[in-house]
Amino acid sequence: MRQCICGALAILVAGCSDKDPQPVGVVGHLKSYFGGVAADEARAALVGRDTLSAGGTSADAAVSMAFALMVSRPDAAGPGGGGVCVHYDSASNKAETLEFFPKLPIAVPPKGRWPALVPGSFRGLFALHARFGNLRWEQLVQPAEQAARFGWPIAKGLSTALSVYGTKALKDDRTRGVFSGKSGKFIAPGETIEQVGLAGTLGIIRGLGPGVFYSGRLARRYIDGIKAAGGWLTIEELRSYRPVWKKTVQVQTGNHVLHFPVTKGLGSGQTVGIWGQIGNKRGFSSSNEPSKAALLVAAARNVSSAAGAEWAGSGGSAGLFAMDFKGNATSCVVTMNRPFGSGVTAGETGVIQAAPAVVGSGLNVAPVVMANHNISQAFLAATAAGDRYSGVALASTLMRLIDGNTQAEEALAQPRYAPGVGASDVLIEERLEQGARSIIVQKGLVPYLRKSIGQVNLMYCKGGIVNNPSNCVVRTDPRTPAYGINSEL
Repeated sequence: MRQCICGALAILVAGCSDKDPQPVGVVGHLKSYFGGVAADEARAALVGRDTLSAGGTSADAAVSMAFALMVSRPDAAGPGGGGVCVHYDSASNKAETLEFFPKLPIAVPPKGRWPALVPGSFRGLFALHARFGNLRWEQLVQPAEQAARFGWPIAKGLSTALSVYGTKALKDDRTRGVFSGKSGKFIAPGETIEQVGLAGTLGIIRGLGPGVFYSGRLARRYIDGIKAAGGWLTIEELRSYRPVWKKTVQVQTGNHVLHFPVTKGLGSGQTVGIWGQIGNKRGFSSSNEPSKAALLVAAARNVSSAAGAEWAGSGGSAGLFAMDFKGNATSCVVTMNRPFGSGVTAGETGVIQAAPAVVGSGLNVAPVVMANHNISQAFLAATAAGDRYSGVALASTLMRLIDGNTQAEEALAQPRYAPGVGASDVLIEERLEQGARSIIVQKGLVPYLRKSIGQVNLMYCKGGIVNNPSNCVVRTDPRTPAYGINSEL
């Protein structure tokens, strides 16, 4: 698990004193507890921390982290993709879903050309900021722009994605060139990766807003790049793209409400379905590990068969969340639909095209926020992403944490289970002890070992983030290089 606890803000901003406060928008503006963040890449989490410290809301922090992930994790969070967020606003005591997935064009492309998706991230993140942000738009984009221009050392997650998927996933010379050194081999871990084309795009969007990407000169440049790569997209399709605000799927647990995206076909749907069968019941939390495996896999199969969905592929998504001291929470998962999307860059824009989503499959996307509407504040934010079992992993983690009253760190570290291909097959993590594996076999199940299942990050404030921030903990998945930060009182 990667976790960092910020010290007093006087350490973060040398020379600060209560007599000389920093203005809003400057790191160190808040000198007391300002909340917590986590992301599936460390530098993105640090950007989110600075945003909260400067007086930003949870929505501001989420937007800044999403832009940072475009640079550090383009395999999973590139600007050519999109995503979904659940946001809880303490002022209105209301939670909403924001959906901004990349969209297939309606028009049929000419013969010999492939249909390019309309990216959703730029307008989606702007919509989140416009409704719930506090800081200036340009300062949320700037850290990512600078990172793309001057380079960040390649992230562990990106390095892994390149080694596993890069050879087949990166389709054109332009895209391969971004991730390759002078030798022609993929950039090694720790080496700096610069994305000059993307920096230029982010610079324009920082200064002029996202509209220029969908209807201005940048839109023409993007479409020309798509056509040069053999794809097809019209300016009308690009111009007409809009993110969508929706309600949430609400699940009661004690005095709290879990809010999931209302969008169908996500990993969150698996979480909600599993929770409906075995959540809020003592059967799961009081069972031994072999029984937990049997219960969880049976519930997951019921959800999958009821929806008629196939399991989505692995990779191509990343999670982030933020909670601020006013009780707001924002949880998002962004996606390219598969690692590196379509693997084609749109000309000099630096924007890699997302891949079309597989019809009938559940995207490995599962954000959630928990709030207490009686006292109008958030208690939990979590994300699950990374592989096809994200929804199952999130369900088991939440049940251990909330129903089982387990500490957050232990809830994340416990073994996870998921359905295998055959009706009796069950995937189990290697960390499960041999004795428990034998009992699983005695239950008539056939275990298959996996190193890890899902990647879940969470922040849990058992007494509420406003009323009892000293109880807030941020924990990230020990299976991944994710990074979480919780400011100190």
